Amino acid sequence: FDEIIVGGVTGPIVPIGDADRLASEMAAWLGDPIKLAKAAHDSREHVLKDFPIGKEAETLVGIYREMLDTGS
Repeated sequence: FDEIIVGGVTGPIVPIGDADRLASEMAAWLGDPIKLAKAAHDSREHVLKDFPIGKEAETLVGIYREMLDTGS
């Protein structure tokens, strides 16, 4: 999810399998309403800018076409 989550901006990034760190990060984010609201705003802006619906739809159609062409 590197392209979706911007570490420290749209959410925390923690090492895979580090449940304690994940719990700690989530508690810190959820315990700071201002930081959480800013992250929500920044996340929406990031998705709107970097993942436009038209482009995402074209990508999905391309995947479906490829699957149909290969019989997958």
